[in-house]
Amino acid sequence: MRYFRHESGNIWAATIHVPGVFPFYQQILLEPAGSRQLPSKDLLDLRFEKEFPIYTGQLHFTVDVFNLFNTAFATDVNDHLNRPSLGSPPPSMLRASPKFALRGTVSNGFRAPGIQQALYSQRSTNLNAAGILTDTLTARQDSSVTRAFGIPALKEETSKNFSFGIVAKPSDVVRITVDYFHIDINNRIVFSSNIQPEDPSACSTPSGCPIRAILDPLGVGQILFFTNAVDTRTQGLDIVLLYDIHFGRGSLLTLEGAMNFNKTEVTDRHSPSTILPAEVLFDQAQVTLVEEAQPKQHHTFSGTYYRGPWTANLRLNYFGKVAGEGFTPGFKQVWSGKWLTDASIGYEFKNGVSFMFGGLNIFNIYPDKWDPEKAFPFPQLGFVYGWETVPFGINGASYYVRAGYHF
Repeated sequence: MRYFRHESGNIWAATIHVPGVFPFYQQILLEPAGSRQLPSKDLLDLRFEKEFPIYTGQLHFTVDVFNLFNTAFATDVNDHLNRPSLGSPPPSMLRASPKFALRGTVSNGFRAPGIQQALYSQRSTNLNAAGILTDTLTARQDSSVTRAFGIPALKEETSKNFSFGIVAKPSDVVRITVDYFHIDINNRIVFSSNIQPEDPSACSTPSGCPIRAILDPLGVGQILFFTNAVDTRTQGLDIVLLYDIHFGRGSLLTLEGAMNFNKTEVTDRHSPSTILPAEVLFDQAQVTLVEEAQPKQHHTFSGTYYRGPWTANLRLNYFGKVAGEGFTPGFKQVWSGKWLTDASIGYEFKNGVSFMFGGLNIFNIYPDKWDPEKAFPFPQLGFVYGWETVPFGINGASYYVRAGYHF
């Protein structure tokens, strides 16, 4: 039931059962004013719950109302930085039988700018698009620099979400869940592009090169900052399978499979600046970072064998392909999907002492290397592997011995 943050640690402070009073609501759960640690102590959240019998099953219906009296916004405008973020509510479920159920949820929410997004700034030396070391300013949002570009202060992201799926238990040893999810985020907080000044040969007047007019007095060659620049849509499918195989003498083999398929796309780019068009504020390299920097497929398959004091595990992890062009404008480097294998074996003594020996990525798999020509200048500078989007490390295989004691 705890799906949004309560700084006080309390979830629902009171439950009121109202059978016979309202024909629709079965019970009301309240979070009284003052249970969140915010400057405004006037928040009141409600939940209405009702179960309906349907054929041989039941439909559990939930309605949530947050901040009933809408008083949190009466405080200082900066208070929103401390507001808790809403997560996904628990799904409504239709249980058709003890072996099969449907579930789903529809919700909206928000995410306030994080402290790092709101206050972070840095000046560093970094490579620009030409591979030249350049002074780079990461400007704090709502600073004089970002205001000079016409970029306003960060505001909250808003989202609309829905999901639906099935839960099945065909037998005592088989469990299956399949869930589809869909998430739309508006005004998503992202890093801008690395914004660079115009070619000085094209600057007949300062007004002709407004980016250079802002950056030159600062002595930097490029700038980036957090901004609400894009709307995105994420869709996907989660599949989880569990299967237990019982052998003689109390031994057990548990097989687990978790498969994730997802796709994120930038549905809109927008800029309030008259200096930076949307395609400059958030360029194609940044679009690729959002859409293709995370694997669109991530699967885990494992088997764990238990027999007496012995435990053995074998796990396969698949990371789908990723791509990036943040450091190679005009060339999209693609890193292919890879399978990684982990294994372990352990033994627990009767006195509570246990030992385990295992290995991660035991077949020593590495990500693809930079393209030797199109990824210039990184291979020529001695960089072998990418760093922007690679979903697993470049250390290869590793092994460990672990000891434990239960008391």
